[in-house]
Amino acid sequence: MHLMAWNIQHGGGRRTDAICEHVRMMSNGKALAPSLSPLETVVLTEFRSGKTGEQIRSTLDECGFHNQAVAPTTSVNQNAVLVASKHPFQAQTFPELGKDQHRCIRAEFDHLVLYGLYFALGLKKIPLFELLCGLDPDLLKRRAILIGDFNTGQLSLDHEGAAFTAPEYFEKLLEQGWVDTWRSRNPNVREYSWYSRKGGKPLNGFRIDHALATPMLDREIKDVQYLHDVREGRARLSDHSAMVVEWPPGGGLGTAAELCP
Repeated sequence: MHLMAWNIQHGGGRRTDAICEHVRMMSNGKALAPSLSPLETVVLTEFRSGKTGEQIRSTLDECGFHNQAVAPTTSVNQNAVLVASKHPFQAQTFPELGKDQHRCIRAEFDHLVLYGLYFALGLKKIPLFELLCGLDPDLLKRRAILIGDFNTGQLSLDHEGAAFTAPEYFEKLLEQGWVDTWRSRNPNVREYSWYSRKGGKPLNGFRIDHALATPMLDREIKDVQYLHDVREGRARLSDHSAMVVEWPPGGGLGTAAELCP
């Protein structure tokens, strides 16, 4: 499975054509490191279901991501989470989150449970953290991943300048047994997926886009990295770097050719 999570910033806006072209290239293995296989599943946050959302979903469908689900929203301008995959899955949303339903969607594959996440700022992120911290502990015995824009991280390791709000909830997930896949492979590295800006220039860095895996899945992951090119340079497709996670085919998912004829 090759999975990407990416905050596309306010639904894409005028960048939508370029975002769609980048997705096309990644879906067939282009615009990726040689060691990475073509994308199979995509989690997009700050996805909006208006005209730009329709264009993105159509592009994904053209590229073979026929299985799609979006967390419920109250307007076309509300940022949400989209999961799209070349593999079939069952989607679940969470009415108990109330006004935060657009921030979480669960996708259950044959042998993988994925939570696509887009956390709020400040203390408003706590309800979603409480939902995740209250998940059935048996899930930690399976292949599962929590992935997306957490808007927080570990204190002293994942930020410059201002500290995070409610980092204790992120720490609680780690204490429960979830593995920060990137940090476990880069224990002393500082690398950031989003930067505050001043005068149009990057200021302080923050690693706020994460993939937390169960121990079973973490052992199978062969590569996890940030793709900074979508955030840097003249194109600047988003203010967030994308995150990709890959593990060998199998694990009950089969191949895209088998599942999507």
